[in-house]
Amino acid sequence: MNPIKKLRARQQFRDDLLSIVDTPAGSRFFERFLRDCGVTHPRFTSDPQVTAFNEGKRHLAMSYMNLMGRDDPQGLIDIIEKEQNP
Repeated sequence: MNPIKKLRARQQFRDDLLSIVDTPAGSRFFERFLRDCGVTHPRFTSDPQVTAFNEGKRHLAMSYMNLMGRDDPQGLIDIIEKEQNP
């Protein structure tokens, strides 16, 4: 996938997440999602497989939070398009 398509898809996903979380149902879902993924209450265990599984869930939730908290990717899209089309 070319970089601009990838950034546009990321921008659309970010916008979708933000519009979902702005609703009462979306907010409740996201609170539960973060809790179930162990972001708000991490689970520790001595079993390395369980730890890896838990960290995978946590990483997914953190990546969504990171995407929603970042600056708008549209700025990067604009810069790349200007560089490709002088």
